[in-house]
Amino acid sequence: MAFDITKRHTWDWVITAPEEVPESWADKGYAINPADSGSFLRFEDGQPFVMPCPPGMVFNPISKAGPVADWPSDSVEADIYAWAVAKGFVRDQR
Repeated sequence: MAFDITKRHTWDWVITAPEEVPESWADKGYAINPADSGSFLRFEDGQPFVMPCPPGMVFNPISKAGPVADWPSDSVEADIYAWAVAKGFVRDQR
């Protein structure tokens, strides 16, 4: 599968299984789900729980409003990719 900055499933994730995501990935109790852009992880007592976004939406951890479900766009995905690389969540493939 070829890398596409706008498709999270093509990113080279450091951790791929939601249940392995550490709470240190969380911001305000929520974390990006490496397995599915249409959901996110909510932490409760240190345990991640997969939470779905509304249909057609993706998790945006860098929104000015805080972590939210957002409509997908190429520019937003590119910004999220840069953020995920900087955080060490994915290996830079650019």
